[in-house]
Amino acid sequence: GEWYFDRGEINYQWDRYDKAMEDYQKSLEFRPNHIETLIWLVRCAIKLKDDVKAEEFSRQSLAYAVTFDDFADIIDKWVCLGEDRRAWEATAQAEARLSAIPTDFYASLGGHALKHKRKEQALRWLEHATQKAAPEDNVLVVIGEMVMEGLKRLDSVAYIRFASVYKDFTDAKDFEEFASTVKEVGG
Repeated sequence: GEWYFDRGEINYQWDRYDKAMEDYQKSLEFRPNHIETLIWLVRCAIKLKDDVKAEEFSRQSLAYAVTFDDFADIIDKWVCLGEDRRAWEATAQAEARLSAIPTDFYASLGGHALKHKRKEQALRWLEHATQKAAPEDNVLVVIGEMVMEGLKRLDSVAYIRFASVYKDFTDAKDFEEFASTVKEVGG
């Protein structure tokens, strides 16, 4: 089964999604219900614009998902593909079946959505992260760090302004040192 899986990955990388799908389906004959294979089948079906098969393989992958990593892989793929509805359906199943989901996972999904310039979806994931967080989770620190990283790439002045409040500098010298490193990074 692994040989077919590997060949499926090669075909997928070469944009031969129909061939990749055949290989992944053959791989499933040897490793039934293999989560990663099912996820790749979903991706192939989406690339081939076959919503029926994408839904079928998605349902199968969720049915066999057991661990947080299984669910995280499925949900992350949906977020990256811009399939918000499917990502939230998978999240609901994960929350119903698992005892705990790390709140920074939701924040990271918000980060993925932001990377793909989907602000509304990012906001929804970040709000969910804050709602699910326990006081000791420090999810706002994770979100703050995401904002810092994004600003660092986009606008060094905005980055320094945000950092001046967020980093809570106690000494002007500390702030000066920080600002000098930003100049090196930005330019």
